[in-house]
Amino acid sequence: MKLTRLHLDGFGRFGNLEIAFDPAMTVVYGPNEAGKSTLAAAVVALLYGVGRKEDRDAWRPWNGARYSGRLAYELADGRGFEVERNFERDSKAVRVRDRNGNDVSAEASLGKVVAPGAVHLGIPLDVFVNATCVRQGFVAIDGARAEAIGTSLAHALDGGPREDAALGALATLDRALATHVGTKRATVNAPLRRLEAQVRDERARAATLRGQLRALDDLRAARERTAVAAAKLGERRSEHQRRTRNVRAYDLRERIERLRRMRGEIAALTQDRAAYDDVADFPTQRVAELQTLFARAQTCDALAVETERALLDARLTPAQQSELEERLADGGGLGDAAFASLQATAAQGEEARDRASFATAQAMAARRDVEGGASLLGAATASAVLLALATIVLTLERAWPAVLAAGLVVVACASFVVTRLRRRRGAAVRVRSAQADCDAAAVIETACTLEVARTLERLHVPSLNELARRRLRATELQARKQAASDAQARARTARANALAAAAAFDALATRLAGSAGTRDQRVATARERGERSVAREGLALQLQMLQVARGDVLGDDDEIELERELAALVAEGAVPTRLDDGLSSRAFAAEGDDLERRERAALRETDRLGATLAQAERQIGDLAALDEGVALAEIEIARLTAFERAILLARERIEERTREAHERFARRLEDYAAATFERITNGRYAEVRVDPTTLRVRVRAPETGTICEIERLSAGTREQAYLLVRLAMARMFAEGAERLPLLLDDPFAFWDADRIGRGLPVLQAAAADSQLVVFTASAGLAEAAAQQGARRIDLDPAPEPARLLRP
Repeated sequence: MKLTRLHLDGFGRFGNLEIAFDPAMTVVYGPNEAGKSTLAAAVVALLYGVGRKEDRDAWRPWNGARYSGRLAYELADGRGFEVERNFERDSKAVRVRDRNGNDVSAEASLGKVVAPGAVHLGIPLDVFVNATCVRQGFVAIDGARAEAIGTSLAHALDGGPREDAALGALATLDRALATHVGTKRATVNAPLRRLEAQVRDERARAATLRGQLRALDDLRAARERTAVAAAKLGERRSEHQRRTRNVRAYDLRERIERLRRMRGEIAALTQDRAAYDDVADFPTQRVAELQTLFARAQTCDALAVETERALLDARLTPAQQSELEERLADGGGLGDAAFASLQATAAQGEEARDRASFATAQAMAARRDVEGGASLLGAATASAVLLALATIVLTLERAWPAVLAAGLVVVACASFVVTRLRRRRGAAVRVRSAQADCDAAAVIETACTLEVARTLERLHVPSLNELARRRLRATELQARKQAASDAQARARTARANALAAAAAFDALATRLAGSAGTRDQRVATARERGERSVAREGLALQLQMLQVARGDVLGDDDEIELERELAALVAEGAVPTRLDDGLSSRAFAAEGDDLERRERAALRETDRLGATLAQAERQIGDLAALDEGVALAEIEIARLTAFERAILLARERIEERTREAHERFARRLEDYAAATFERITNGRYAEVRVDPTTLRVRVRAPETGTICEIERLSAGTREQAYLLVRLAMARMFAEGAERLPLLLDDPFAFWDADRIGRGLPVLQAAAADSQLVVFTASAGLAEAAAQQGARRIDLDPAPEPARLLRP
């Protein structure tokens, strides 16, 4: 069998998981708790089922997914199958389909149970788990399953027919034993056990009859003892009832006395409270409000007086009022915009005067440039003319040096004259421009001066500075007048607040203390009445507490009825008596209840013993008949025991021959495992022994040369030996039956790197005969196996639904 594909809808931590297996070797890598053992368990569960209910609950999906899965595989003859299992119902919900999708569940069944693993592999679950399925930490083979493993191996190899014959003979003997004697587990057909049980029962019944006969006298004595005890308890209960009446009379007398005292105290408190009836409806809680209103009225009145005093300080005097009117009439009433415009006009006139002065100075400077140098210009002009004439004369006489000198002088004089004329013409232009600017500035200055003069004359103010001073004074007086107006408004508001506070106080004071007296007196009166009201409430509280205490004493009873009950108890002879010191009423009542309960129990026990005695006397059986039945049953038991010994002797002889056959395949296991074990232990252990009855492994120690138990070696060596034995068993199964897939759940947990390096080729060689699925937490092993061609599957350490594998 080779696994091809696994799909889990939900199994343990996995949900919606799909895995494709390599035909030769698949390595599933993941850290601890990643789910490697869960996957191995899922493969076994799909082939064989999950078994018991606790195992089924242990693998229930964590995420609540559907608890089911599918496993596809191929057999050595080429047939392909897919098993689908719903683990909620396990064996009742299994379907096996062939490669074409046909339902072949009936062909994969053993009886009424669909068991694809047992049918297609030819081995039961315990053999599969102990032969080729290595669970984590369980590499060693379970010795209790050695017989089943040996039988399966013998049947798979050349001893199959003889094994079937031996198994048939054993089955025949077992059927004969089960039919005539019965097996240890039989529940329906077990003659020997039934006879033995019958003998035990009849002996027990006989012993019971003898015991019952002896117990009759004991029952009679016990009945007498319980009757005497019940009579004594009845006397004690009667005495307790008498004491109960005396205690009840004492309690009633004490309660009545307490009620009478409370009535007197209630009457006295009621009389004291009547003295305060004049403040019965007095609102005590409003006294504090009255005091608050009184303080507020005083505060508001003081604030009103203060604001009125401030008003007197802020008012204008008649002289200041007259001055304000005068200032408003002679310029103080001029608006800010008009005054600013007037100031701007004055500034514009001053600016125009400055421009006229500057233009006059420029014109005078330009005139000096025109008038200055006139004689020098005439001389230069005359000189130029004379020299020009001389030059002409010299040219006629051909005196060239003189002509050249005279010509240069003429050019110089002409240049000077031209330059001087240009300067005179520019100065004349500047004179005319400066004169025009001076005339325009004079016009502006005159207009601004006239406008300022007319405004000042209209306001009867001699100058602009005087006008500014009068406006400033008018502003100061107006500000003082506005401050006086604001102070007057505040004084009116403060006075109104004072009147309102006084009115609120008077209204509440009239209600609490009347209208007579001053405010201080009315506050004192209200405070006094409040204190009286508080005193009345204290008396009312005391009265209420007395009423509550009286209710606690009286409870749901009526005082007159209590007096009647006391009189009745005294008439019956009850003597009021207190309980003994240290004994509470509850304990005393519990003592009475206990006496009554014990008396009833004693009476019931007396009745029960009487009924039991009567019934035992009626049911005493025939002791002689029971003894005769026991003797006959013992004879039949002896016959069946002899038959059982004969069957067991025949079975022992057949098993001995079978064991000899098993020893032969045990030697084959040793031969298969020895060579590989020598190579994987680097030549240290060359001889391996396998016990055919328990499959325990022993090796020859090189140091001593003796055969020693494998448990005495290291954990890594021990696991190597058992793993090789399992590989050898898988190889032997493959020789005579279906090849088994090897599921190795972290078999190298105790292997070091050297052992893993030597063991990996062994696994690869085993993969040539059987498919290997190795689950490991060793990243080095997973990487090395992948490099050698194995398919590697990585499990996430914290899987999520639908995303559990990383390629």
